Amino acid sequence: MAGEALRTISGEGLTGLASELIRVERLYRSAGRMIQATQTIYALAGVATAEGRFEDASESARRGFRESLAMNDLYLQVWGIEWLAMAEAELGNAGLAATLTGAAKDAEKAIAPGRELSVEAAVSLALNPEVG
Repeated sequence: MAGEALRTISGEGLTGLASELIRVERLYRSAGRMIQATQTIYALAGVATAEGRFEDASESARRGFRESLAMNDLYLQVWGIEWLAMAEAELGNAGLAATLTGAAKDAEKAIAPGRELSVEAAVSLALNPEVG
């Protein structure tokens, strides 16, 4: 399941993977693996960003952020803030994007050193059945 999507991402990039990631998210959710489900939501934000669907990217980032708040997971919260900042910047909301970016940078200081915050890490973690 996840392996094929990860190979596609590695070889072809993120575009066109939304339906596969929605399926992966549902599977994680049905298995009670909420961290991976939320990571997959952020991967969806990355796909939407890559495809120029910035309102969808914003909605995915907001949805993932709400879920990360419910789990009290600071790492996932920072991811959500950063994805939302990127989407809002693309939507022309520069002031909000700057505020969100500042908030994310402040919050990152509370995260253990060495924990990566990138789209590649989000996708890899979301599709890795061995994590969490």
